[in-house]
Amino acid sequence: MKNLYRTPLRRYAFAMCATLLSCLNAFGQGVSPSVNFSKNPAPGDTLKVAIQFPDPAQLPLGLYCIAYINDTSDYPIAKEIVLNTTANGAEASVPTYNSTRSVLCVLLDSTGKLYNNEGKGYWTPMWKAGEAVEGALASIAEMYAGAWSPENSYHLGSEPKLAHDLYNREFAAYPGLKRKFFRHYLGTFDLNDAAQRKAFREELDVYAGLPDLDEWELSLAVNKYYAALGETELAARYKAEAARRYPKGSLALQNGSLPLLKAIYLASSFDERMRIFQDYKERFTKEYPDEFTERVLTNRKSQMLGKILQTYPGNDIPEFWLAEVNTMNEEFSRYAYKNAGRMLLEEGTNFALAEKFAKEAADRQKRFLNAPRVPIERSFKTDRRTLEVRKTIYGEYLALYGRALMLQKKYREALPILEEASVRWCKRGNAEINQHYIESLIHSDMQQRAISEMDTVIAMGKSTERIQEWHKQLSKDKKKFATLKASSLADIQARYKDRLINEKVPEAFLTDLTGNKINLDDFQGKTIVLDCWASWCAPCIAGFPAVKKLITETPADSNIVYLFINMLDKRGKDRVNDLFEQPFRPYLLFDDSNQGATALNVSSLPTKIIIDRNFRIRFKEAGITGGTQEQADQLLAIIGLINRE
Repeated sequence: MKNLYRTPLRRYAFAMCATLLSCLNAFGQGVSPSVNFSKNPAPGDTLKVAIQFPDPAQLPLGLYCIAYINDTSDYPIAKEIVLNTTANGAEASVPTYNSTRSVLCVLLDSTGKLYNNEGKGYWTPMWKAGEAVEGALASIAEMYAGAWSPENSYHLGSEPKLAHDLYNREFAAYPGLKRKFFRHYLGTFDLNDAAQRKAFREELDVYAGLPDLDEWELSLAVNKYYAALGETELAARYKAEAARRYPKGSLALQNGSLPLLKAIYLASSFDERMRIFQDYKERFTKEYPDEFTERVLTNRKSQMLGKILQTYPGNDIPEFWLAEVNTMNEEFSRYAYKNAGRMLLEEGTNFALAEKFAKEAADRQKRFLNAPRVPIERSFKTDRRTLEVRKTIYGEYLALYGRALMLQKKYREALPILEEASVRWCKRGNAEINQHYIESLIHSDMQQRAISEMDTVIAMGKSTERIQEWHKQLSKDKKKFATLKASSLADIQARYKDRLINEKVPEAFLTDLTGNKINLDDFQGKTIVLDCWASWCAPCIAGFPAVKKLITETPADSNIVYLFINMLDKRGKDRVNDLFEQPFRPYLLFDDSNQGATALNVSSLPTKIIIDRNFRIRFKEAGITGGTQEQADQLLAIIGLINRE
């Protein structure tokens, strides 16, 4: 059954993280391992978690644990735990606290595959005197019940039936806890079941009669629960009761301020909008009953300031706007700058001013990337996920800045900004930003790169209808395509010309699949392309198709040799069957002692190294950029540039 209640703060916290989740929702459910916890752990103990897969030798690469530690606070504390390999699999050590009630774990590997016990996770209560501690079962029920959107917050499925059972067991042992969890408990009843529907009505009547219900419980719980039963008059009565009991509460402030927000959207002149804003500021920004209300009303203030800017005649950020935003904290002011840039672009009358706001928003978000966590970044997000959210938001702000440049026809300025936004920060996960980046490529006469990028985002399912239209148009004429490709290779060569190096090739001792010793000087007189990789490195594996494509397309007599060199890795040979089809295995070499990595000064993976026919290192770069075709074009262009000298 769909959950009937979620608090606004939790709902808002989830919304703030929605961008990051677009990246994480690609997780696939893996084969469930066996997970065992240390027996009867007590609060404050270090919890041992033993993990075993059906075949311990096939322990997934890069496997790690996310432990959700439930205590007496509103939200679990998410900790990312590194696993230690054991003879039977792996083991995690999870710290707990004196206030810990339960621990729930899920597992992920380096490819993003999720192992979560078919949506239920792996959990244990904490124990005291042979019994589960107070609140242990209810804390797990909260995660299953959807109080914090389990699918998106905890990598779990919504499990109302399990939650219902856990709540009942908790209340049987600790009846006094029922008041604390009552509203979420009601959300676990199945209203399609006659017996449960009857029990739900009885419980709801008890809940509605409690004398200490707060504003949210009256208006968003009791009201909605009675409405779910079809009792609209009773539902309306409790909604009115909320307004009567809390005349200066959050809902009263939100509902009271909404007409002014609507009015400023309907107003047409600068002076009229300023008058409405001053009225709003005087009536609704003096004090707030809670954090959520402050957030809503401050965001409305930002919207109003954005509407005023749409009728502002100047090209500089106005002093009155700065004075208002300077009273906000850093989180709200970042949003205000971003919102101002967005609304000016929507209005379409002052792109130059929009550029200034969008650039400032991006600069502020960039400074925030490594700042300490703030309250809205809830504890149930790991540090890694929190940072990914920040990075994605930075990509969105950067794309706004690039879009403002594009609309002023500053295509060459916009191109690197939109590329960074789409590829580096949003990981091509935002179709609209992908479209803006591709549009900047087309306007910069880089059609071949545009086609390559379109191939990539269409394959990822992150394209728009416009992207697909462009793809058909640019790919139609094969002769034109060939001309565009030559132009694109020339563009790449121009970009990389100043990045060529000229270094001596060190002595590096490598082996092939059968253990034969191989030295790089065995290939002297040829152009040698080294793709340095490790089996634990997801970007390395993502870059294989580009090099494999070049191997397939390069004539045998071309005097170009492509080599995959496994480095800094103990399991490379074990993964060959998974990663390399038979035709590519002759191109595999292994740096068994890590001597090659040291000699070639490879400190991060993947790294591409190109050695010219005179046996000099001419190019070295870590990381990958672009899709398969773009990566292949980059290597091909650099090889051509080197061989042309």
